[in-house]
Amino acid sequence: MEQGFWGAVVGAVLGSLIIGALNLYLQQDSQKHATKLQRDQWNKEAEWRREDQRNATGLQIHAQANARTDQRNEWDRQRKDREEEREFDRQVEYERAQVEAIRALEPSLLSFSRAARGLYEAKQERHALAKAGETLPKVDPQLQVYVTQFNDLRYVALGWIAKIDDAKLRRRAVHLFELDESMALSDPAVWGLERNTYGGKDPIILQVTWQDQFIRMIGKIYRQEPIEGEFVEEHLHTPDPRRSAHPVVDKPPDD
Repeated sequence: MEQGFWGAVVGAVLGSLIIGALNLYLQQDSQKHATKLQRDQWNKEAEWRREDQRNATGLQIHAQANARTDQRNEWDRQRKDREEEREFDRQVEYERAQVEAIRALEPSLLSFSRAARGLYEAKQERHALAKAGETLPKVDPQLQVYVTQFNDLRYVALGWIAKIDDAKLRRRAVHLFELDESMALSDPAVWGLERNTYGGKDPIILQVTWQDQFIRMIGKIYRQEPIEGEFVEEHLHTPDPRRSAHPVVDKPPDD
């Protein structure tokens, strides 16, 4: 009976040890599992934080790129505005200079034409007296005034003509200037009835016609009206006789 008692005790002890060992194993396994779950959770949270950081960094880079693009666009807009402003200022200055050139050209060219006509009429009168065999009068002091005015305004008018940008107005001014030069400087014989200088037209009538058109065109430009309807010859009727390779001279009288 005593032997059975100790066997029961030993069995109880062994059972307790086995149960204790089993509980310890289960407890350790549970702890390992819990630790693994906790580590996995930490890893996931770390990955989430890294992903959030990457996203935040990407958004920041994108925002910086957009900011740089916006800044470049703003600089481009400001540069374009400055260029347009400078172009506008240049256009205003150009238009002001054109108006100034036209205002200076008008009186200088008309005064030049008046002096040329005075010289032309005086030379024609003296030429007629010479052909009639009459004694030529002394040079009229008023004629010297025209000579001085002609010489003073010759290159002044030409300089203002060169500054005119409107091709049609400049061409009419050039034609009038060259006609004035021809009237003042050419030999009176080139204007004879048998000649074909400037299409055989009377130079005074031609001069007055061109002056009227010149003044009319200037008035239209001042009023900002188009001058396309104004007809201006591309070329003169004939070359300037003073520049001809074979200048016209009086024919000797027939025997």
